[in-house]
Amino acid sequence: MTAIAAIGLGDATTAQAALAQAEARAEVEGYRIDRLAAVAALLAGDLARALDLAHRARERAASREQVRTTLLLSLVYDRSGAADAAQRELTLLRPLASSAERMAVDALLPLHERLYLAAIEQVALKNPANASLLFKGYLACPEPEEAERRLVERRLAELRPM
Repeated sequence: MTAIAAIGLGDATTAQAALAQAEARAEVEGYRIDRLAAVAALLAGDLARALDLAHRARERAASREQVRTTLLLSLVYDRSGAADAAQRELTLLRPLASSAERMAVDALLPLHERLYLAAIEQVALKNPANASLLFKGYLACPEPEEAERRLVERRLAELRPM
């Protein structure tokens, strides 16, 4: 719970420490720790580690947890520069994802990352106007670093009609 709260506040360092402690005590299933650690790594800007952990979480997750884990993997894919892979995953999830699954993932993310995930979902749903609004909301948040802002500005440019 400490890690979830820390992630929600955007505090990757506290989240990583809490996850290490939970793992050492075997308090939580490994895939859940991997999934949260992937988000913490993403917040810390360690995309390679986030990708590794998100993949491992999906490999280890129970079947009932695959949708949540794949939503987070899609977020990491997109932020790592693999937007096409993220879109494929989101398109495949579309018939499976319920609002309860999406809300469970939102509970693990700080607001700006919720906006980003919602935006790339709207891209997958072929709703560029909604995606643009969500990306602009993301840019209005103070948390994104310069590199993330440039990525979103490129994404916005891609969404503009030719």
